[in-house]
Amino acid sequence: MTTHASLKRLSQLSVLTCALFASIGQAQTTTEFHFKRSLKGLTVSGAATPAPSPAPATTLVAQLSSTSLVFDLMAVGQTQTKSVMLSNTGAEALALSAPVISGSAFSASSGCGQTLAVGASCQTDITFAPTAPGTANGSVVFRSNATAGPLTLELSGSAGESTASLTAVTNTDFGTLAVGDVATRTFTFTNTSTVPVINVWSSIAGSGITKTAGTTCGSFSNKVTVPAGASCQVVVQYAPTAEAVLASASVTVTSSASNSPTSLALTGSALANLQLLLRADSVLADESGYRLGVTAYGNAAVSSAQARVGSGSLVVDGSGDYAVVAASTGFGFGTGDFTIEAWVYADGLQSSNAAVLDFRASGGGSSQARPTIFFSDNGQMRYFTAGGQPASMVSSAAINTWHHVAYSRASGVGRFFLNGVQVGGNYSDTNNYGSSADLVLGGVGDSRSWSGGYFKGYIDDVRVTKGVGRYVSGFTPPAN
Repeated sequence: MTTHASLKRLSQLSVLTCALFASIGQAQTTTEFHFKRSLKGLTVSGAATPAPSPAPATTLVAQLSSTSLVFDLMAVGQTQTKSVMLSNTGAEALALSAPVISGSAFSASSGCGQTLAVGASCQTDITFAPTAPGTANGSVVFRSNATAGPLTLELSGSAGESTASLTAVTNTDFGTLAVGDVATRTFTFTNTSTVPVINVWSSIAGSGITKTAGTTCGSFSNKVTVPAGASCQVVVQYAPTAEAVLASASVTVTSSASNSPTSLALTGSALANLQLLLRADSVLADESGYRLGVTAYGNAAVSSAQARVGSGSLVVDGSGDYAVVAASTGFGFGTGDFTIEAWVYADGLQSSNAAVLDFRASGGGSSQARPTIFFSDNGQMRYFTAGGQPASMVSSAAINTWHHVAYSRASGVGRFFLNGVQVGGNYSDTNNYGSSADLVLGGVGDSRSWSGGYFKGYIDDVRVTKGVGRYVSGFTPPAN
């Protein structure tokens, strides 16, 4: 108990009031004493005043698990959903109203009903679905009978525009195939932006063109998402079933990218009755359906120094170099139609009449009835058979440049072509070219040890067709 005045001053005051405070438990009582001096002495009077009661505890309390949601950077057209929890942390059930959302890029789906029991929680899902690049803001207001009033959830998100590219791992050209053969090309779709590309799917067009295993760019019924900076692949196969030139063939990837769809045109062709296709791009091998063996002699090899079709060619140095394609009935033309052709590059003038393509059998003599194309020492390309060439089938051919050379027999008429132009007139070719033969490239067929018959230069894209005389007039030489 405490006094707020000193009794020592009573002699100076006629009336003194003191307040005494007593604390009992949590309640506090105030008592006032009045001191009055008179002739009869000191009179004391007073009264106790109770302290006011504390305010009652709040019983209606609502609480959010977060006061803001920030959505990840995403692509226009993409959606993202995040959730927030509303909890009743008071002592009485809460009455709820439907959440009110603002911001056109946002939507809400609430699992909260009209009431929320004490200690219970409910979930509201917020979806961000941007329709344009940039930053979007919004809010969700949760209303109830909570004492503190509505709760506000702030929303924000950003969207960017996605771009992509489609490239060929090697090239878009399947080249020339034999009917029944198969070639594969791979294409890469790359997300070149900082946001995901969504709804990615690939498609192809063209006769004989299919997608194969290894394609990861999805399909119309199974679209995929390609993250920023990532890529997917489309693996395409060309398997021709008839002689044709690819027309309106393409590979396409459709997506959410701003430059969608991305597409590449595909080229290629297929030849029926093809007995040999020797491209010599990276290996010396027959790529026709027959897969004939090819053996190199001396320093004959594949070279990338010169190439007319693809990335390489067969190089021979004019001194003991040649290659032999194994004997085949496909080279036994008999009296029927056939076509032999190749790209030829003479590395300088030849030291003698040098064979480029020679079907004569070893040891059979130079007068064999077998097709031969050679490059003479005076810079002429010639067709030779049965001991001599038709007089008109000779044409000057510049050195150190590529020439397409072809001989085609159709219905007993032979024609010799240089760079798609017929050389001389028609030749009545009634020769029987036998039932089987091998083919020497860059060397003499009948006497393969003869040093005077070796060609110096490059040979590319050798094709042999049996049963079809492909060229009966001028044409554009094949470039693939």
